[in-house]
Amino acid sequence: GKGGDTPFQFGSQYTHFFYTMQPVYPFRLLATSREFCVASSQSEDDCESVQFISGAVLEAARNATPTADGQQGQGQQLLLSMGINDCEAKLARIPMARVWEMLRPLPGEKDACQ
Repeated sequence: GKGGDTPFQFGSQYTHFFYTMQPVYPFRLLATSREFCVASSQSEDDCESVQFISGAVLEAARNATPTADGQQGQGQQLLLSMGINDCEAKLARIPMARVWEMLRPLPGEKDACQ
C-alpha cells in the first residue's frame, strides 16, 4: 500500500494517552501521560492495528478506606470500553493508581490534579 509496510492505504498507528485538566475555566491542561496502545490479543508485545478507546468510567472501590489526606483513590479502577479492528468491542480495567503514576505535570504545573 501507499503507507509503506503498513497494511493500511494511508498508514495508521492508533495510540492513546491520559490527561488531566483544570476543573474550572479556562480548563487548562495540567498533566499528560506518554502515549500507549492496546496490546494485541495475538501478542502482548504488539499493538492492535486499529483501536479506539471510546469510553471511561471510574469504578468506586469496594471497602475503600480514605487515605491520610482524605482521598478515596485506593483500589479504584478505570473501566475502559474500546473498539478493536472495527470488528470487536472490549472492556479493560486499569487501576487508578497506575493512571496517576503515568501522568506527568506539564511545565509550569505543580501537580497532575488541582
